[in-house]
Amino acid sequence: MSPRQRPISDKHLVTEQAGMRVLVIGLAISFFLGYTLKSALSPARVAAQIEKAASHIHKDIKVSFATAEVSLADGILPRFAVVITKAQMESAQACWMAPLLEIDEIRLPISILGAITGRSVVKTIEADNVSLTLRGNMKDCDKEKELA
Repeated sequence: MSPRQRPISDKHLVTEQAGMRVLVIGLAISFFLGYTLKSALSPARVAAQIEKAASHIHKDIKVSFATAEVSLADGILPRFAVVITKAQMESAQACWMAPLLEIDEIRLPISILGAITGRSVVKTIEADNVSLTLRGNMKDCDKEKELA
């Protein structure tokens, strides 16, 4: 060995570095976080929360929908939103002319900044193909309340 050459240490070899350990730990953490997020945002849980919120609208209004899910993107752009499909709100209340509201898709964009700061999470409601049908006749219910 000449005096100009340094001995090569095993710790500088590529095969002895901790890259594989870091990769495996990173994959394990990402799988854990991914499945936790997936179970927390499952369509069944989201639908249950929407049904619970819809039950507090009014006692005379019946709300139903086909599906409710959390959308994390709109095309290639990230956009967090709750998407409700085939929503229907109806009431048999004669004073309201027995309305029936049908909406193909409702999007409730979620504000991440609003969630962090404690403000309103939903600021706008977007709806596609909305139909409002008044199934009853006009009736003056104020006179009936005065007589009662």
